[in-house]
Amino acid sequence: MAAHPRNVFINCAFDAEFEPLFHAIVFTVIRSGFRARCATESDDAGENRFSKIQQIVEECH
Repeated sequence: MAAHPRNVFINCAFDAEFEPLFHAIVFTVIRSGFRARCATESDDAGENRFSKIQQIVEECH
């Protein structure tokens, strides 16, 4: 996904106890007119997690 001024990177734990909070954050971001982005959007297991996060954050400016 290309850089977009309305991208918002969500840095939230993916443990089960944080799932309701994560969903609430995503809902709020989308309802506010922004695009929610997080590390789980890519399922490429071969990709380095840090590189994936870095790329997504760079696309959120």
